[in-house]
Amino acid sequence: MTLAQNWRALPLPEAERAMLGYVEILALAPAKATPENVETLRQVGFSDEEIFEIVMVTGYYSLRCRMADGLGVEIDARLKQHGALATAFAYRDEPDAGGVNRSR
Repeated sequence: MTLAQNWRALPLPEAERAMLGYVEILALAPAKATPENVETLRQVGFSDEEIFEIVMVTGYYSLRCRMADGLGVEIDARLKQHGALATAFAYRDEPDAGGVNRSR
């Protein structure tokens, strides 16, 4: 099992799990982000600067993927060689294990 396939199934530290959960919300359902999500990140040790960086990187990659989808840009040949990564960057029609709908 890899991070791209299912991060929830991996034995990750609490801080990494909190960060990945927040990243998932921001990327897939940003309207569901709450101040409590940010407070959780603080409680597991992230500084405000680190939280800002998490939000900025997530926003950048979300924008980049949506622009590529909107323009019909094919994914990079190198990414195609790594099926798990290609799947991780794709949207899914069904809710994932956390109940987040990943549809377009």
